[in-house]
Amino acid sequence: MTTATAPNNMAQRHRTSLRHMDYVVEPIPIRIARAFVERYHYMHGMANTAVATYGLFPRGSRQLLGVTVWMPPLPGAARRVHPENPAAVLMLSRLAVAPEAPRNAASFLLARSVRFLVRERRWEVLVTYADGWQGHEGQIYRATNWQYVGMTRPQPVFVNPLTGRVRSVVATRHIPPHELRAQGFQCAGYHQNHCFILDLRRSRRTRPLQQTRLTEYD
Repeated sequence: MTTATAPNNMAQRHRTSLRHMDYVVEPIPIRIARAFVERYHYMHGMANTAVATYGLFPRGSRQLLGVTVWMPPLPGAARRVHPENPAAVLMLSRLAVAPEAPRNAASFLLARSVRFLVRERRWEVLVTYADGWQGHEGQIYRATNWQYVGMTRPQPVFVNPLTGRVRSVVATRHIPPHELRAQGFQCAGYHQNHCFILDLRRSRRTRPLQQTRLTEYD
């Protein structure tokens, strides 16, 4: 599963709002991003590789408060959102912030991460997924001008009740369901994700996708 979401912490209402001048976003090693995701993201894990990983820090401090993890989507997903040049599609795989991060930290981190990708001039379309089975609807993406393009087809989700790790048959397509069960995972049902894209091109816009039976898995 490649859904990217930020933790929904009830204490957020008591935090102060983030002041842009007080925080910075910069590239970080993948091992640092992985450790943060394992601690703070509800899926408690990520892929072994990534194209880019960025971290949120208070200015003048090395206290990591949030991370974004970017990687290529599956080929079918890339073709759907950018059929003219699927190799220029990059996926936001993980977005996680610490409970003590200020309000608006996730949107600030996301926007600054996108700036880095824009400067590379390598990527034309970004894609991400809000996890429907967690009740996420992608408010952060709507608030930061991503375009909603529909929902994926229902896919099985497996959860390990001992470790809290979440896996999907699609994300682990080389591991059959019976092996996931042997590893302690239990099927938590079939669920859909909300899909969002952000077109980085200046001169033209991506043709809107049909909002039915969209899938990242073809």
